[in-house]
Amino acid sequence: MKWSLILFLPFVILLPGACGGGAKEANFIDSAPVRGDVEALWGFPGDGSLADIAGASEAVVVVEVIEVVGVEYSGPYDVPEWMPAAIAESWSRGLPYTTYRLGVDRWLKGAGGQEILITDGGGITPDGPIFMDGDFLVEAGRKYVMALAPNVGMPGAGQYTRRAGSRGTFEVTDGFVHVLNHPIAEDLQEQYGGMALADFVQVLEGFVAATP
Repeated sequence: MKWSLILFLPFVILLPGACGGGAKEANFIDSAPVRGDVEALWGFPGDGSLADIAGASEAVVVVEVIEVVGVEYSGPYDVPEWMPAAIAESWSRGLPYTTYRLGVDRWLKGAGGQEILITDGGGITPDGPIFMDGDFLVEAGRKYVMALAPNVGMPGAGQYTRRAGSRGTFEVTDGFVHVLNHPIAEDLQEQYGGMALADFVQVLEGFVAATP
């Protein structure tokens, strides 16, 4: 599948005070288990390995998130008569999509400028943070390694979107790689969690070089 996920519809009852993706609750995204607010079926390139994700991505980059540019919604949607008033407003807005401006430290695959825009599913909404289960929200001021795909159809100005959610995005703090603490990325946690960034970059460069 080229597209990263398929949402269950209706998308979910959105709850105020939802989890913010992990980084706000702990120092690193692997410090505490994370569950998203919107259930999703994930599809990954090939066997879902990092090698296949890197090979299928248009770009792989080491970046720092500079700022949130804006949040757009998939709605407006009509509100069903049966829907409780407490969730009607959230439903009518639809799912959030956030555009981020990133500073690129290094292109491991692909090429481009020192800054790029990405648009991603999820965001900070009037109901609190909303994101897909098996994923997390990236944050301004934090550094990541990201696999990227072209933004096709998402509302927002990003040229790219993150490829494969938490299986294709890794937080980098103090020079070490952190993997989301979620069952969807357990194997990656065992393989790459705590790896020095320089070593992780070498692994990715090897995957990119081996791509046909």
